[in-house]
Amino acid sequence: MADISQEINNFKNAIYGEEVRGSMISLAEKLNQEVENNTQNTTTMIGQAQEALNAANQASQAAEEAVDNANDITAQYKQYADEKLAQAQQAVEDAEQQATAAAGSASAAASSAILAGNSAETAQNEADRAAMYADFVTPDFIIQDNRLYINDNSTVDFEIYENKLYFKLPTAAA
Repeated sequence: MADISQEINNFKNAIYGEEVRGSMISLAEKLNQEVENNTQNTTTMIGQAQEALNAANQASQAAEEAVDNANDITAQYKQYADEKLAQAQQAVEDAEQQATAAAGSASAAASSAILAGNSAETAQNEADRAAMYADFVTPDFIIQDNRLYINDNSTVDFEIYENKLYFKLPTAAA
């Protein structure tokens, strides 16, 4: 704040009009300079606040886009897991029907049992893979350093190739 005590003192002690006018001019100049300085500082602060607001808005928009993208990916892989689970269940049902139909003769039953066993094993493998998908499509995960960290502290590797996300699923033990 401008120190105007000298001008006020000169104004109080002024006897002649010239002294009064001089002290008034000096007082007005100091007040004007203080107002200009404060206006310039205010303008600078408004600019900095606007820049900070713009940066915050950009960060918020980027975060929203990342959440939307993660939700889209999750929905796609949940649908994929549901489809694989339905296929696995159908394969199990088919295998069971084949095994029942083949029970009429011993040789046919043996052949069908082998086929049904293979189909059941394949179906079980597909069901296991679908279950793995179903376990990690819940929204409790983060993606970091090309690894998907899941809520139960397990991870799934993935790669991005030609703007597509490919997961590397572990194979079921034979």
